[in-house]
Amino acid sequence: ARGAACVGADDGQPSPRLTMVSLWWPNATSTASQYGRKECALWSLAAHRLLHPYVPTGASDTFVVRGDDDTYFLLPMLRRFVRQFPPHVPQVWGRVFTPTDARLAPFVSGGAGAVLSPGVLAALQRSPWGATAHQLWQACSTRFEAAPTDVTLANLLAQHDLHPTDSRDTQGRERFHPLDLRDTLRSATSVAWLTSMSTLPVTLHPSPTFVSTHYMTVESMRCLDDVLLQPQQAQLDPACVAVLGLDDPVVDDFLRSVRLNLP
Repeated sequence: ARGAACVGADDGQPSPRLTMVSLWWPNATSTASQYGRKECALWSLAAHRLLHPYVPTGASDTFVVRGDDDTYFLLPMLRRFVRQFPPHVPQVWGRVFTPTDARLAPFVSGGAGAVLSPGVLAALQRSPWGATAHQLWQACSTRFEAAPTDVTLANLLAQHDLHPTDSRDTQGRERFHPLDLRDTLRSATSVAWLTSMSTLPVTLHPSPTFVSTHYMTVESMRCLDDVLLQPQQAQLDPACVAVLGLDDPVVDDFLRSVRLNLP
């Protein structure tokens, strides 16, 4: 649904307006461990609760996407991205960070979003605790006390020798963004925590085939949806110009390049 954070499902049918999708956490608490348990339960029930951006023949070919409630996914780009990869190969994509604690595995930014291939889900189903959602939830629920959920997920995957890939385009430009687009375009290289934890160099030149961006409000999601999908010469809502910072030529030029690259 446009205009609100939502969980959506794409059945492969043409749906050009379905570009704004993020997870919604009903009755989420501010307690990290409780929040983590809710998230883990959603992971374990992925076939029913998480976004499926690409379902060509059935559930066995479903790529699962995880994002925060302020994460924007550009579904046309996401579909094109995952179609490059064989579903059965275990792969995790996103924006990879190296944790300050060397005991922890590199992890995909939760805010920038993560994509899991069906091969990953199959590997988890072969885990020692079994394939049922309840058993997976039990295994995960004790692991959220000391680390953020994206870090915990990475360590869970690492137990199965599954490691994330920092998913950039052929020119090394980032597709998954842990900052909002304006901050990415203007100041990403000066954000100390971002540069210190990044496994690859930070760039001020995001990919025009970007998949996701973070720290988006419902209004900015709606505006980005409208700006990217309107006819090129359409009159833009002045409110959206302000919300997205389109008065900045750098932002405006980047979004124009994204529109030109939409599938």
